[in-house]
Amino acid sequence: MKISPLLPAALAPALLLLAACSHLPHSSKHQPPTITTGTINIGQASLYPAGAANARFAPTHGFVVTNESGTVLVIRTTCTHDGHPVEWRPSQQRFTCSLDRCEYDLLGQPSRAPAQSPLNSVLAVPQTDGSLTVDLDKLYAKPVPRTGKK
Repeated sequence: MKISPLLPAALAPALLLLAACSHLPHSSKHQPPTITTGTINIGQASLYPAGAANARFAPTHGFVVTNESGTVLVIRTTCTHDGHPVEWRPSQQRFTCSLDRCEYDLLGQPSRAPAQSPLNSVLAVPQTDGSLTVDLDKLYAKPVPRTGKK
């Protein structure tokens, strides 16, 4: 960054600091905290076709909804090896931990070491109107088993 000779010398350090921090995210982009308690309605069962996963609740509630063959499963997105977040990768049909490269299948079962335990999950509960609910207290009640070293 070039500093104009017309600026007072006292402003130069402040301008350099400002330029160095310009890559930091703005507070308006702050993510809301993850909601982990209560029972929520996740919509109609038809939103979750067999053989697919839906990650729309990952940012707000920390889970992905999957359906391998008609049973809708809600999977917590926390690696059981190191406690880091896992990400659903639709093109690969698996969850991946970016820290240690653990992989889990559509049902949250470990498919690549070092993970040894499945991702925490609960079944979605069908309602009379065709929608599904999730008990977040049950999903988050079990501590994530961490098999890796901290």
